[in-house]
Amino acid sequence: MSQKKKAAPLPDTLRKELRRTIAIYIYCDIVCKKDSMKEADQTKLMETLFFGNGGPDAINYVDMFLKGGGVFEHMFENHRNEGKLKLKQMFARDPNAYVLGEALNKSALESVTRKSEKVVTGRYLYDWAKKGLRGIRKCLPFLLKYLNDKGEPKASGHEMEDVIKLWLKDYYSFTSKGNDVSTKDSVDVEKDSSDESSAYSS
Repeated sequence: MSQKKKAAPLPDTLRKELRRTIAIYIYCDIVCKKDSMKEADQTKLMETLFFGNGGPDAINYVDMFLKGGGVFEHMFENHRNEGKLKLKQMFARDPNAYVLGEALNKSALESVTRKSEKVVTGRYLYDWAKKGLRGIRKCLPFLLKYLNDKGEPKASGHEMEDVIKLWLKDYYSFTSKGNDVSTKDSVDVEKDSSDESSAYSS
């Protein structure tokens, strides 16, 4: 009888990216709408919503992620018809299957390091969210060339997931050549366009 293949551990880089994704959602959904709050209170709110420490009825974004629900639903797909969800490969960017409840678990998202019992703080989440949003703003030109004025895919028959795949591919190609995305105006998103993205050319 063959043994079940052991699940691949969650790479540290991917673990941090997923944690930052959660932090960005919290920041955008809640914290940035409370401009009158002091920064110290915002960081405390980030921590409360990340861990769900606000009582039984409070939002817990980590639990929401680990259920593959809410704002994170689009990031997951069925795994081998086993009734489990795995992170889509377009987000994992490697061939391994990262399954909720296995490599993707509470400890992986909450702990500072894989082997540490120390958990992240609200300040950590706040700073990472703001840094992540700066990065998103810098790479927006790569996304906008695939969308029309209504924010829909320009190419006929394409869904937003197709656009995201092309966006990630273009951005990775640009930065892997040593280019620095410093400002929107400095990015020539049409340069070295792939054949796959030519369907979006105006």
